[in-house]
Amino acid sequence: MRPAPTSPPLSNSSKRGSVPSRPRPAGPHLPPPVARCWPTVRTFLHTARGLDLRLLAHCRRQGLLYADSRRNAVFVCRDAHGTVTGAELVSTQPAPGPRSFKALAPGSRKARGGFWLPL
Repeated sequence: MRPAPTSPPLSNSSKRGSVPSRPRPAGPHLPPPVARCWPTVRTFLHTARGLDLRLLAHCRRQGLLYADSRRNAVFVCRDAHGTVTGAELVSTQPAPGPRSFKALAPGSRKARGGFWLPL
């Protein structure tokens, strides 16, 4: 006679009538700042986008804007309380065709916050 097969113990998610738990969404994964790439980003934002150099310097000092290793401008997104919720990445390199690269950093969501300057 063979022994009866054993089954794994019941977890909360497999009990009758319970809702399976979902993994919590991971927080935003911002690319690290790369200081050597900042001059390229600063020049692009000043010449191509017309942003004042003093504004760019202020945003960088406050940690609101920086350059990543691909020379993207990284605009840090925050909620109304100033908590970092993600980042928007904007390419500073010429792209083939009429559109340039723009994306959210992994784990970022527009509904959680955006890029803004305090008054």
